[in-house]
Amino acid sequence: MDLKEKLAVASGFGIITSACYLFGFWGAFHINVMEFAGVTDLAKLASFPLIAGLLSILFGTAIPEILHNPRLSPGAGASTTVGRLGRKHWRIIVALQVLAIPLVAILGSEPYKWLFVALLIGLLSIPLSHVDFVIAVLPVPRIRHTALYLLLCIPPTAFWFGRSDAHIIKHDQPVHVVDIARSKLEFKETPEKRVAFLGRVGDYNFFYESLTDTVAFAKQSDGSTLYLLHPHRDWRAAWM
Repeated sequence: MDLKEKLAVASGFGIITSACYLFGFWGAFHINVMEFAGVTDLAKLASFPLIAGLLSILFGTAIPEILHNPRLSPGAGASTTVGRLGRKHWRIIVALQVLAIPLVAILGSEPYKWLFVALLIGLLSIPLSHVDFVIAVLPVPRIRHTALYLLLCIPPTAFWFGRSDAHIIKHDQPVHVVDIARSKLEFKETPEKRVAFLGRVGDYNFFYESLTDTVAFAKQSDGSTLYLLHPHRDWRAAWM
């Protein structure tokens, strides 16, 4: 794979990851973000929330790679009791794992269930790492296992980040609230239930009226000013 192909794959993966975050966030408010944004807007809209989260994933993945014992060769655990059990019943294990993904997505609680879904999808890298085509593309075992895990785990994790950010807003802990008086907007609110600013997509500003659980959007007009406030609240309260 030459440099041009690698850049194309990386760009496609970045677009998919950004789309997963946006669908996770805006989908929590039942909004199809693609009706207002094009493909070129995906990376811009999702860049800041994703950077911090994805860096933590990469950092967590890098630590075991740095601290691993070089004397432990790849596949050294295959002869253990757990290894023999896994090799003997791997089809059943994979089938149960695949079955668990939709069950967790349907029966789990927001937003935590999406983290478990991401972990279950990431674990599919174990059986996929033994596919002949994957071995031919990534012949080094450690690189193959790590790359597959990140490729499978990062997009659904981005979806979880989006759902988590939406969960915080819905539980009255938004990053920004709207000064509706100075912005000359008509919304219903109380001191405890403020109007949250969800973001700008294309030419439209989106708002969440917490008091009525309503989403509103308005096209940004020339000369109009939107005043935003930072409530400075403890985000941890949204998770209690």
